[in-house]
Amino acid sequence: HLCQNRYGRYGWVDKYHKVIVPFEYELLRAPLTEFTYAQKSNRLYGALDARGREIIPFRYTGITPLFKQKLVVCTNGPYKTSLLDFQGRVIIPEDTLDIHEFDDTSMVVRKRNAQETPVYNLRGEYIKTWPYKYIYRLPSGRYKVAKDTSIGWNSVSWSGLLDAGGKMILPMQYTDIAWEQGDWARVSNYKTKTRGLYRISTQTLHPDTFYHVAPPDPLGNFTFWVGESSEKTRAGLMDARFKMIYPPVYRD
Repeated sequence: HLCQNRYGRYGWVDKYHKVIVPFEYELLRAPLTEFTYAQKSNRLYGALDARGREIIPFRYTGITPLFKQKLVVCTNGPYKTSLLDFQGRVIIPEDTLDIHEFDDTSMVVRKRNAQETPVYNLRGEYIKTWPYKYIYRLPSGRYKVAKDTSIGWNSVSWSGLLDAGGKMILPMQYTDIAWEQGDWARVSNYKTKTRGLYRISTQTLHPDTFYHVAPPDPLGNFTFWVGESSEKTRAGLMDARFKMIYPPVYRD
């Protein structure tokens, strides 16, 4: 059983009240499995196995388990991110800025000040390098990519979209891509102070001044909001040709 003592610390005891996992954890999840991450009273994270034995040392300021891949991303301060497996073996050593999931079989590894992004398999073996500072695989199977124009205080990050095969389908001319769905994406460029809906099939930007536009609904219509802040906006509805269906007079 997972129990808490009088000092607010967690531990595990068996049915005879024998302590299996000592009461020294600020955070400890139930049930106790082959990989159970926890936090000690020193605010550092690690992990235990199903018998309560330490498999990831409690030396990390952050820990993110990837249960499907049976891997864990461990952070130990700025620019000190590593990738371990559920047995505590180091897959990618602690000298990176960021490690995150690319897909079910590979990981993105970002180095400090690097303008390219390498991808590794789940065994820590190099696969390829993408010529972008950031790359994220979206639920649609597309990739959102970004690249800086320079390094330092004046850098500008430009975003674009690749299809599942790596072909550019939305050029890197925008500082933000709020969402993408089907043939549409919501983009903005704070340098030129423009925003709008980008139609991927025609490579056309349709500028607008709306506060926000939601992805198309099953009928292809867009809900949009006008106003200067989220508290003052009013919602309306328009079709795929931007013809008004409902005027923006509704709170939601």
